[in-house]
Amino acid sequence: MASFISGIPWITPQKNMDFDKTLTILVIAVSMFLLLYSVGAGGDLLTIFQQNTNIVYILFMLAFSYTAMTMKPTVYGGLGTDANLRKGILFGAIIAAVMVISAGLKLATPLASTLSSSEILAAFYIALIIPFAEEKFFGQSMPFILNRTIGNPMAALVISSIMFGLFHLIAYGSNMTLIFAAIGFRFMATFGNSLLQTSSFGLTIHYINNISTVAKGLM
Repeated sequence: MASFISGIPWITPQKNMDFDKTLTILVIAVSMFLLLYSVGAGGDLLTIFQQNTNIVYILFMLAFSYTAMTMKPTVYGGLGTDANLRKGILFGAIIAAVMVISAGLKLATPLASTLSSSEILAAFYIALIIPFAEEKFFGQSMPFILNRTIGNPMAALVISSIMFGLFHLIAYGSNMTLIFAAIGFRFMATFGNSLLQTSSFGLTIHYINNISTVAKGLM
């Protein structure tokens, strides 16, 4: 918690940061493939962007987050130490299990219509790509970049959480219950990351939520 209250990202060993960068590049590549595949052969670039706006948003978030990883001094909350990474996964899994089982919350409902050409590809995108990109952007980059700009860590946390909720207007429309749930989720996940000094907490919760949502949809 002290690392976030001070506005300084927690320490992440270089090997874990390198792994994070490599994984981000891989997800960018996969997202580009999905973007191109979704419209099929012969589609011009403008048409691709118009029909797949949501994937373009994801690519922007990933590119933005990768840039944040390389900035000095750092404005990116990484995976942390190996011990904290494992601790984040454990606590994230416990909290996500409670959320999914008891409340059935769908805090990161994906954009299922994005890849209408393939239900399987859409499920893959929803379950694996979206939570990764959203955590990189809203949980690991934006709070620290905002803090550097405004100089108030808690305000940065609140603003980034509200931005996360507003982003989900794309998926939720005018359902304010889900919008406020998304804002609350973002605040909890980012604060939990900072408390445990690892991004694995938010990533674990987000992945379990989205994968369970996709699983329910496919049943």
